[in-house]
Amino acid sequence: MPYTSDCPEEFGQIGNCLTAINSNHEEVEFKKDHSKVQEFIGGNAIDVALPSPVADFVRRKGGHTVITKILIAKNGIAAVKEIRSVQKWAHKTFVPGGSNNNNYANVNVIVDVAKRAGVHAVWAGWGHASENPQLPDALSAMRSLGEKISSTIVAQSAQVPTMAWSGSSLSETKTSPQGYLTVANEVYKKACVTDLGEVPGSPIFIMKLAGAARHLEVQVVAEQNGNAISLFGRDCSVQRHYQKIIEEAPVTIAHPETFKQMEKAALQPIASNFLELNPRLQIKHPTAEMVSGVNLPAAQLQIVMGIPLHQIRDIQTCKPMPKGHVVAVRITAENPEAGFKPSSGTLQELNFRSSTNVWGYFSVGTAGGLHEFTDSQFGHIFAHGADRSKSRKAMIVALKELSIRGDFRTTATRDRGL
Repeated sequence: MPYTSDCPEEFGQIGNCLTAINSNHEEVEFKKDHSKVQEFIGGNAIDVALPSPVADFVRRKGGHTVITKILIAKNGIAAVKEIRSVQKWAHKTFVPGGSNNNNYANVNVIVDVAKRAGVHAVWAGWGHASENPQLPDALSAMRSLGEKISSTIVAQSAQVPTMAWSGSSLSETKTSPQGYLTVANEVYKKACVTDLGEVPGSPIFIMKLAGAARHLEVQVVAEQNGNAISLFGRDCSVQRHYQKIIEEAPVTIAHPETFKQMEKAALQPIASNFLELNPRLQIKHPTAEMVSGVNLPAAQLQIVMGIPLHQIRDIQTCKPMPKGHVVAVRITAENPEAGFKPSSGTLQELNFRSSTNVWGYFSVGTAGGLHEFTDSQFGHIFAHGADRSKSRKAMIVALKELSIRGDFRTTATRDRGL
């Protein structure tokens, strides 16, 4: 019986079946030639990995790398989300019937800890080291798409239209000995205006302002064989200090046909002005998860293990249309009456109850605290409903029931008004 999928049409034809089902409805093990993706195969390759349930899973799914340890190179709610997502997937996959159970921007420290801990992969989350192109360089992964200056130069080299910026005249790229498309340091520096010392290696560039614009994003999942799928999009236009504070999915402000063209452009960026591509998980990714049913951190993990998209169960079962609507609100330690100035201090009480339609997570608990060096965001709440109106009402109720007592200010009250 051939392999079938009911994923969106944009998924395209993945290729010939990689598994078959015998008369007993069991997957028949097969062998796959991974010669075309050698640079993506990790150190714990399937042919040298010790026997384990994970090794059996990777072999059965046609993968090439066995990962049983991950260094989470991030703190706060990013770490909480990664742990919960992978743990949920691992329990469901390997324990059937079981329950769902000093410096994060320092690349050298992260790589050193990864080596000493013997991990098979590093998960950097969002912010901190995930924004530093030195981390993927040090881990022998891609830099050219993980950093805005390099990615824009790469886009220009492919004749993709870009907004006018300080590197508009640059389009020179090169291929590394490992086969990666990269931008030489001397070309990279020409696009920079100066350096900022807040985080080592923080270059500054200038780009033309897109006035009266909406901040719309497309969630893309892609793997090393060249297959990609769009998991719809989100509207992140409500911001303060050019940082998001409220997000929602799917996009409703744009005409459906317009956003469909955006999705196609995201999968093959040849149409619009290229602004940015983030080949990392973003903090608001649960909005895409809730309308698509895809566990994104678990999908990341399986992709790194070399498993094709059409072998990932969540991708197999995703639907052509988003399920309902999600509104997400970030809870930050900021004073809205003082221009959203960061606030720090200790937390006496935090009381939040998840429900059928509302879910949230926080990086700080009772008797904890926030200091001046941490990210001001310490919580994220997501409300799901059949439509935008119902999800908005569910969020209002959740924010009214949220109780935070501490000697720092938060945006929770202002968020209710928005």
